[in-house]
Amino acid sequence: MVEPYQNTLISIIMPAYNVENYIAASIDSVVNQTYTNWELIIVDDGSTDGTAGIINEFVEKDYRIKYLYQTNARQAKARNTGIAIAQGSILAFLDSDDLWLPNKLEVTLAAFDLEKYDLIFTNSYTTDDEIIDVSSIAYKQMKIANNSYYGKEALKLFIQGNKIPILTVLVKKSVVLNVGSFDIACVPAEDYDLWIRLLKSGSTFLSIANITAVYRIQQSSSTASDRLATPAVVKSLAKNFSYKELEHLQMQSAVKNWLLRWIDICLTKNNIAILKDYIHLFNFKGLPIKLLFFSHKLFSFELFKRILRKTLKSY
Repeated sequence: MVEPYQNTLISIIMPAYNVENYIAASIDSVVNQTYTNWELIIVDDGSTDGTAGIINEFVEKDYRIKYLYQTNARQAKARNTGIAIAQGSILAFLDSDDLWLPNKLEVTLAAFDLEKYDLIFTNSYTTDDEIIDVSSIAYKQMKIANNSYYGKEALKLFIQGNKIPILTVLVKKSVVLNVGSFDIACVPAEDYDLWIRLLKSGSTFLSIANITAVYRIQQSSSTASDRLATPAVVKSLAKNFSYKELEHLQMQSAVKNWLLRWIDICLTKNNIAILKDYIHLFNFKGLPIKLLFFSHKLFSFELFKRILRKTLKSY
């Protein structure tokens, strides 16, 4: 371990909800870390299965593991609950069905220049296997490369989409608290929303190509039908950027692509007004769009959707 960092306490936040089949392996992947100065804060988000019993078995064996319970409020709230009691100056995040490789903390912390960067993330494996052996892995990679992210260019990249697997992150607690932690209104893209706010506040990120974790793809997860979490991403973009900021960044096209995706995935007869608000907010409000929304009841819903998509795409 690099000498300057050997006494750095890392607070690991783990939300847990009905994960009795996976959480023991996730906790074990923390316990088996080669870097040992950590605390693991597990926030039980109202589990109704055997999750709590499994957690408490680990709590009894390792003083570094802490257990909190909250009524079900989803992972953003659970992460904020953990952050509120975290003692470390560095935060890490591990969901209760994912795994770390044994040297995850050591490798990542050794590369984390605290004078230059506020957040570091790494490459990760990804799999939908039920049983994962971290000692013998040959899974797909997320293809994270060595890079740094700051300012206008970083925002442009992140407007296009999330670049960070949260299970690989180390981040200064101070910068997370400074921007208000996770926004519970942006689940399940609350991590993406946090990265955007950190970049807007002046934070600098570093990525390294080392593989340090295994992300488990669950077909029952909240993003199973839409891995990009489109509704939450669009909500985050609408919250964090004015159309003038997007024009300055020359990212209107990227936002338009998100809106087209929102139309494909989310648009129903009952939420046309929500889309209209987004269209107005992002300034795609030329006369053809205005006329289309004004007269949409004259068309069948499917025809309106097709015309709207074609019209927006032409902007």
